[in-house]
Amino acid sequence: MDNSVKDAEPVVAAAESAGAAADLGAAGLARFRRTADAGHGDKDMPPRTSWPGPARGGTRAHGPEGSLRRTPAP
Repeated sequence: MDNSVKDAEPVVAAAESAGAAADLGAAGLARFRRTADAGHGDKDMPPRTSWPGPARGGTRAHGPEGSLRRTPAP
């Protein structure tokens, strides 16, 4: 978690200094900090390498070419 804090801090700071909304990044950073402060700083946050697809009860987020599908405007 310490590495997650280290990695997220400059991203959130850069977004905020550029005037971009960083609500989601700041919320994630706060959660990483709470987890580290609770004594889990030396733990790793495993990367998510696959997402549940239709066969596992999820939804398919990517089209056949790997790009995000876009829903046509109404």
